[in-house]
Amino acid sequence: FPVTIAGGITRQEFETQFSSRVDIWANRYNETENRAKMHFGGKTRLEWELGATEKHCTTCAALNGIVAFAQEWEESQVQPQAPPNHALECGGWKCDCSLVPTDKRRSANALSRIMDIATAGNL
Repeated sequence: FPVTIAGGITRQEFETQFSSRVDIWANRYNETENRAKMHFGGKTRLEWELGATEKHCTTCAALNGIVAFAQEWEESQVQPQAPPNHALECGGWKCDCSLVPTDKRRSANALSRIMDIATAGNL
């Protein structure tokens, strides 16, 4: 007998209907964590770090390794995930990049570089 779950559909029907969205829903946690780092971080230095995906969009690849203050990341409105994300070529949908606290020096002209990369992706 097929076991029914919420809404009276079977587990197989549920997985067929929603399995493609599960990764996107799960990634919302990462997005919230990155937003919190940016919003509450102030002068904390955060480095853009590529995720584990095999292929990265050109925007994420260009941002990789940039160290900026949390307030600069927030001001730029450039962050991992946050779909639909118009600052990233990948749109943020399956982005698993992150902003990682670091002791590294802040990148030269960090905010300008971030803005240039984000703008170049939208031209």
